[in-house]
Amino acid sequence: MVSPPPIDRVAHLRLRRRARVASGSFLIVAVWLIYRMVRFAGDPFAIIPFLVLFAVGALAWVVLRGMWGRTFAARPVTLRLDPDTGELSDPATVEEPPRRHQAFTGEVRPPRRW
Repeated sequence: MVSPPPIDRVAHLRLRRRARVASGSFLIVAVWLIYRMVRFAGDPFAIIPFLVLFAVGALAWVVLRGMWGRTFAARPVTLRLDPDTGELSDPATVEEPPRRHQAFTGEVRPPRRW
């Protein structure tokens, strides 16, 4: 039996905190640029905040996708050795094939409600 990988909850929380701060920072910059764009609505220079907003959005996509990806990869997942009924388990460890659903096959009569 293979032992599960060690769980480092502190590293996950640190990565999640950094990703949240970065997301908030990009959001603040984007809101400020939208404000400047609306403020310069009648001016021909309103295109400049729009183009910068587009560049910030592209940069945020690249940076935040990597940060949140590392955060989700470091997420602690614990599986019990003996899962209860209805609990998630690794399908590769199950020896027998899954059974057919009994209620739809007619093997078992449906329960009487009244």
